[in-house]
Amino acid sequence: MNPKVRFFVLAGFLTLAIVTAVSAADGDEPASGEDLAARLRSLQPAKMSEITGILKIRAGAVRKEVPFLLRIEPSSNDWKTTYEIAGTADTAAEKFVVIHRASGSNDYFFAKAARSGDQIGALQPMAAEQTAVPLAGSDFWLGDLALDFLRWPQQRKLKGEMRLGQPCYVLESVNPAAKEVVKVKSWIVKEAEAPAILVAEAYDAKGKQVKEFTISGGGLRKVNGQYQLEEMKIRNYKTGSQTTLKFNLPGD
Repeated sequence: MNPKVRFFVLAGFLTLAIVTAVSAADGDEPASGEDLAARLRSLQPAKMSEITGILKIRAGAVRKEVPFLLRIEPSSNDWKTTYEIAGTADTAAEKFVVIHRASGSNDYFFAKAARSGDQIGALQPMAAEQTAVPLAGSDFWLGDLALDFLRWPQQRKLKGEMRLGQPCYVLESVNPAAKEVVKVKSWIVKEAEAPAILVAEAYDAKGKQVKEFTISGGGLRKVNGQYQLEEMKIRNYKTGSQTTLKFNLPGD
């Protein structure tokens, strides 16, 4: 990845939106895990954008494709991401909204049609502990999209490592009170203009890996002189399922 790549990836476990940062974190080495997590939380999108794509879900012999729309809306003090799932013959429509804040808690709102073909109802507030549910039956949880692990009580900066050919910071985020996933280990590219999560692994209370989110070099494509995320994958090691999230970029 070129050091001049102008993107960052917002990923929980792991999801994301890709946006251009208003201001990259300064070039100083993060002093601690909390410092590194705070830098990631503070990055904000520069402008409003809409991105469409497809969730490609593979679970055993089942193959399913679900279209989605991601809308990013920045404001002076926070930014909003909206994930809209278009209903299909076997998937009910959904809508998930996150109000991101650099400091303080995020706000969550969710709505889902009762069945495929029905209209979505009004958005309802959602508590953070309620977001450990899949988006449209995929391996992405709603909480993954909100980057909640960057707000967990324990943030440790581990020894840097190479991952997928890139020098990375390694951040270990721990929440002993969580029910499903209690630890996330993230590899964060050092040489991007803003920190970019390249790989993240999620573990349960027994130390067993639950999920892995990854972006390979083939998942990036240069559009108008800038690298943009085209494809990413998340694997669920408990179920053996996998979801590929493919964005529709200009020229597709």
